[in-house]
Amino acid sequence: MFPDLTRDDVFRLETQRLWLRWPRASDAAALRRIFGKNDEPAPAGGAEAMILAARAANAQGQAVDLAITLKSTREAIGRIGARVEAGEIEIAYLVAAEHQDQGYAGEALAALTDVVFALTFAPRVLARVAAGDEASAHLLAKQGFAEARAKQAQEPQGRGLGRLFALDRATREGLRLRRVPAMTQQGLASSLAHRSVAQPVAGANRAHAGPAGPDAARGWM
Repeated sequence: MFPDLTRDDVFRLETQRLWLRWPRASDAAALRRIFGKNDEPAPAGGAEAMILAARAANAQGQAVDLAITLKSTREAIGRIGARVEAGEIEIAYLVAAEHQDQGYAGEALAALTDVVFALTFAPRVLARVAAGDEASAHLLAKQGFAEARAKQAQEPQGRGLGRLFALDRATREGLRLRRVPAMTQQGLASSLAHRSVAQPVAGANRAHAGPAGPDAARGWM
């Protein structure tokens, strides 16, 4: 589904304050802290296994699964990715509790969404939030997502019922044209990707969030 451009670990995206890049073995400790502080279920096999699985999926073109890192410190503060689920592309993300409510999730979400539309033929992208998580729903709405339906099944890892949101290509293009052009993907995707600076949106930083806070749309994660 995803092109050769994203299948090499030199691939990365740049926003105002963030680098989004392939996860590395050195991120394991940071990811363990993120899951622990956010009171989220840890990935099966631990952080190391999650990193290996993410890199394998990226290399095979099954996903674009990236670490969210601060430009200022290069610290990994979260994870964001797009993956094919049931024939459609679903975006999921998680931001560390201590970095929530600073707009990082919205910034990363906007950048990845634009690149997914630029590099694939997907007519829409999906994201899921936990039932009652209005902060995450608001963040998705800010990025152009609209609720598609209430999910009628148990969510992954027992997080209860959730809500499905969708963003179509035309809606995203309309939002993109109202933004200032920005830097992405080391210049190589300039002829392919519509590029925009994701403006910080305070408040929500997670789709598919649990009770720990509004900074994750975990979906398939």
